[in-house]
Amino acid sequence: MRLSALLALASKATLRPHYRYGMSRPGSLSDKRKNPPWSRRRPVVVEPISDEDWHLFCGDTVEILEGKDAGKQGKVVQVIRQRNWVVLEGLNTHYRYVGRTKDHRGTMIPSEAPLLHHQVKLVDPVDRQAQRPLVKGLLTLEST
Repeated sequence: MRLSALLALASKATLRPHYRYGMSRPGSLSDKRKNPPWSRRRPVVVEPISDEDWHLFCGDTVEILEGKDAGKQGKVVQVIRQRNWVVLEGLNTHYRYVGRTKDHRGTMIPSEAPLLHHQVKLVDPVDRQAQRPLVKGLLTLEST
């Protein structure tokens, strides 16, 4: 087998039919621990959103509409299109212990949880106000 064909096979992550996307990148060690090949997890129903209607990307500034951080603005750090998730920098966090042993309490670190796409709104960079789409499907936006 040619080396280029072998490298092409190695680079493609083959996912089983009912693969459950999470916060980890597919194929990483943490993902393999959460999605072992012998387990069968129930599929998650996700509302499909077309590429034209998707308007959130990494680096965008958004405002949270629901939850404990409602009304706060933050920068999009990660987008997981397969689950319609958006992760914001420093917002919607929960705390967890890392490095806990029998003798040591561990260190408490903040961990950012994802938000659904309908729980955030884009922010206009000029007046820092949340926007709403003027016409559905178009990129023209209007400040509210």
